Amino acid sequence: WQQPLFIGLALVISTLLVYWLWRSPSVLSYRLALSAILGGALGNVADRLRLGYVEDLLDFHYAQWHWPSFNLADVWIVLGAALFIWAEIRHQPGSRRRGIG
Repeated sequence: WQQPLFIGLALVISTLLVYWLWRSPSVLSYRLALSAILGGALGNVADRLRLGYVEDLLDFHYAQWHWPSFNLADVWIVLGAALFIWAEIRHQPGSRRRGIG
């Protein structure tokens, strides 16, 4: 039951992201952020459809320390979310700095 749920949820979110991207202000940072999140989400959907699970390829160890494994789609989602937060902060009404992103 989890696979169809995760695939369906990711596709619904991806559809909303496409709509949001289409309706978003033409600020470069917003568009890049939403595109990165969308690309990461669709990358994970592709893994789930192809393999039945999301394959995490990146796994880092240092001495006794271990960072949880992840994949490039996860990297794009996190970078897109960080860029989106940065853009939101930067483009708040009353912000001193405004630009194209």
